Amino acid sequence: MKSKTLRGILAIVFALMTIVTCTLGMASSATDSKSVYYMIPVRQGSRYGYLQYQKSMGSYNVQIPLSQRFSDVKPFAKNGLAPAKNTTNGQYGYVDRKGNWVIQPVYPDASTFADNGLANVQDPKTEKWGYINSKGNWVIRPVYNKAYPFADGLALVLKDWNFYFINSKNQKQFNVSKDYNYDLPQFCNGYFVVRTDRGAGYMDTKGKLIVNPESSKILRMGPFYSNGSKLVAVAEDRYGAWGYIGTDGKWAIHPSRDLEGADRFGTNGLAPAVNSGSYGFIDTQYDQRATSDRFRIKPQFRNVSPFYEGGFAAVQKKNGKWGVINSRGKYVVPAEYDAIGEITKVTVYYHW
Repeated sequence: MKSKTLRGILAIVFALMTIVTCTLGMASSATDSKSVYYMIPVRQGSRYGYLQYQKSMGSYNVQIPLSQRFSDVKPFAKNGLAPAKNTTNGQYGYVDRKGNWVIQPVYPDASTFADNGLANVQDPKTEKWGYINSKGNWVIRPVYNKAYPFADGLALVLKDWNFYFINSKNQKQFNVSKDYNYDLPQFCNGYFVVRTDRGAGYMDTKGKLIVNPESSKILRMGPFYSNGSKLVAVAEDRYGAWGYIGTDGKWAIHPSRDLEGADRFGTNGLAPAVNSGSYGFIDTQYDQRATSDRFRIKPQFRNVSPFYEGGFAAVQKKNGKWGVINSRGKYVVPAEYDAIGEITKVTVYYHW
């Protein structure tokens, strides 16, 4: 589990949903209802499990009890499954919301299912990578030296020391230059960020460079996420200052040497940043305010995650313990865990 954010770079975050259908009795009419939960992977010591927060109730519970049966847990996906590492054999499989193995733990490594229903996993026999469906069947055979998650209908793969993108039918789409570095090796909101020794840029889903890294005004940048109104990416200019840039290549928040530890915006319009060694959260008006009034949630944390869907962020107190806050900075899960993973939305549908 990844308990810390990378400075200014963060892997892309997905909106996730599970569909469960229940039929009771022989009623002649049907009524649909649903419950929305937010699944929270947690670790306490050597025990792993999942919390479940129900926004409508304003409370959380331990959905999958913390235990040593897992040695790692990853986020839930749209199909209601989450990758978990079995302590007994050290392999990954997939569990449902009750903690039951739906796909047996047989993989040396595995990722959360993408929105297209495919997950990249490592074959235990060949150690090559491919993609499975929710039944554990190979949809794309394990022939790759490395395969990354699907996003925007495309996945980056490595074969014979060549990087290229494939679609869900395993059809090659376009090559990616060996000269590029990938801080986040997948598309995010329609853009793929690439970097060279000269700078950073990004391409669209056709492989066309929108900003060429060889002539870019940006040295490093993260993926594009919505700040509530537009797509922006945290970026470092050629003078070592950080800001946020739009897909049009223009600064949404101008670079500043005061903008330390910047990370991506959540759709609630808040983003992590550091002041005097502590993390807090800024909003989209950061560079339009006086220095003393730039933080919406004051710097007080040792570390934080960006805000996920639903307006929740994991935060680490000075004592090292992690909890979860809402957009107002109030704790919805107390800071008593050693690590908290990516928080994802699960919608359970009932059919009566």
